[in-house]
Amino acid sequence: MKCIFTAILLLVFLNCVAAQVKPKPQIPIEPKTSATPKVNGVYGGILLPPGINGMTITTYTYYFRPDGTYATEFDKPDWKTRVDGTYTLKGKTITLSKMSGKKPDTMEIKDDGNIDDGSYTLHKLNIMNSVPAKRLENKSASSVGGMGTEMTYVGVFSNRIFIFDGKGGFSNDDSRTVAVIGENIGGGNSKDNVGGGTYTIKDSVLTLTHKNGTTDTRSFFYAEKPEVIALINGSFYYEYKNKENKNEPAKLNKGKKETRSEVAPDGLKILQQANAAHGGIKLDNLKTLRMAGSAFGLNLILFIDLVKQKIRYEFSQGNNLAAIEQVEGDDGWQWTNKKKLPLTEKRLIEIKKSFNTGLLGLRSSLIKSISIQSAEIKKENNFRTVIAEIGGEKYAMIFDAENRLVGEVSVENGVRQTVISKDFRNVTGLVLPYSSTVTSGTKKLTIVFSSIEVNPVINENIWAVPN
Repeated sequence: MKCIFTAILLLVFLNCVAAQVKPKPQIPIEPKTSATPKVNGVYGGILLPPGINGMTITTYTYYFRPDGTYATEFDKPDWKTRVDGTYTLKGKTITLSKMSGKKPDTMEIKDDGNIDDGSYTLHKLNIMNSVPAKRLENKSASSVGGMGTEMTYVGVFSNRIFIFDGKGGFSNDDSRTVAVIGENIGGGNSKDNVGGGTYTIKDSVLTLTHKNGTTDTRSFFYAEKPEVIALINGSFYYEYKNKENKNEPAKLNKGKKETRSEVAPDGLKILQQANAAHGGIKLDNLKTLRMAGSAFGLNLILFIDLVKQKIRYEFSQGNNLAAIEQVEGDDGWQWTNKKKLPLTEKRLIEIKKSFNTGLLGLRSSLIKSISIQSAEIKKENNFRTVIAEIGGEKYAMIFDAENRLVGEVSVENGVRQTVISKDFRNVTGLVLPYSSTVTSGTKKLTIVFSSIEVNPVINENIWAVPN
């Protein structure tokens, strides 16, 4: 579940403000060597270093071109032409120069034609004009809390399966599980996309036509050795062998003895206690909010009107307004480069969720409609975790010993998002966090608020489009 003023803020910041921030100079394309590059094509591999909560999987993919440029983002529709960096080749040594200006990397071409970075191996993948008859599976897992932290372990596990018949037909099954692991294991499964249809492929551009008539395109690369592997839209898929399709929590629990002797905690009661901790009747009767703060040196002002169902984010640099995103009921728009444009349907849905999730979702009128999946209390520190479904999406809410909402975990468009809130203060009867850290995939943003006003009068001209 996302906090009312943080969960969508990371995307707002990255998408809307970036246009106003002066970009860093890109490094020029380095002169090419006289030697013809011998790494033309697509290469990919993974790195499994130990992470804070276990193993962190990092994917590395490159499309090397003869002209000395390369691309790394295969989930982008322009992967064939986009330039993410340049490279030179001297003997068997590849030197990469990133467009971000970071220190160049070096790699070595091995005798078998693969590429060695020193910590992982990149295997050659084929550009395809056909898809073999295969069952392909992609598994991913991410978590927050657990051993060495003060928070209950909450894991989000996803399992994506493609079945291609090799003759132009496919089926797919995407499932996700949110699990709480402590003395008890809780959570539940949800299927995000179960279906199929037909496909075509040309030069590794895979076009899927679903049974409902919609289509989408993805990049697709394949290799049989050292094992069956496919790279679909930048994610690795392996040959699927588990026909029983057992879910991840069951595997995690294998060999562990569950403690079920105690009565499971009442999730509704935990949410009601959180409502009281954050202000009770004050929270229930909240009408407007004005919040001012900063992130990455940019100023932020957030306006919320719950009665009129309006929300507005304003970013500025010094005295110069940089970007705005605003939602009014079922409509929304953004303002960047002094131009007003409509919000995409996806962004509109994301922002509207903030009205009934996070702290706003703990109002008594909304708690009654929350579908609670499971709840757990960690004895060591009395932290409580509630897994709930809101608007068809699963959320994990973590409350501390004082019943305050300190952590949230959700998955948006296949990307895990977490919100960790701190520095709680009493503002005219409401208990609100003045610092929150949002992590969306590999991106992280910390927002620090300097002032919060509860139920201020918000004049109508506040909602106007800038001149």
